[in-house]
Amino acid sequence: MSVRSPARPAVAPAKLTDLSTLMMEPESTVADPPLAVPHSAGVLLLLLLLSPGTPKEPRR
Repeated sequence: MSVRSPARPAVAPAKLTDLSTLMMEPESTVADPPLAVPHSAGVLLLLLLLSPGTPKEPRR
C-alpha cells in the first residue's frame, strides 16, 4: 500500500504569475545586424577606375 500526498508549489501564487509573465515575454533585440552600405561599392569602383595603370617597361 502506497501513500501519496498531494504536491503543491513552494512558491506563492503571485510569484507564480510573475514568473509565467516573464516566461511569455518575447526577447528584445540586443542589436541590429550590420547593414550593407551601397555607397561604399560605388566609391571603391571609382577609386579603381582612377587608380594609375600598371607600369610599362621603357622602350630601347
